[in-house]
Amino acid sequence: MEFVTKQVDVAAYAAGEGSEDPNLTEFRAYSAAFLKQVIRDQVKKELYLVPDDLKEEMASLYAELYYQYCNGNTMTWSGVRTTRAYRLWERVYPDGEYTARIAQMIEDVRTEQHTWSYDFGK
Repeated sequence: MEFVTKQVDVAAYAAGEGSEDPNLTEFRAYSAAFLKQVIRDQVKKELYLVPDDLKEEMASLYAELYYQYCNGNTMTWSGVRTTRAYRLWERVYPDGEYTARIAQMIEDVRTEQHTWSYDFGK
């Protein structure tokens, strides 16, 4: 079994079709911002114990990590553990679902995951 990720060049397609829609011509930036906003909004609804400004900070960290994870990009703890947002996750929700997911996402992509394969015969 093999799993491979590829980015579709929506901007090139849009240009070829004569589209001037910035959501298409700048699709890479648009899609990243859109996904992160959706994730931020979902996470903020689950945060009850913190004020709104801290919710935004915590949700933004989660959204960025989720985006990198979904793209199969390498992540390490070094850049995450020192952030105020992560320290808030640890302090406010130490045993929470999102805190656990952050840890799992980072552990899962210690190396890039754009190509993955498994031999069932082994």
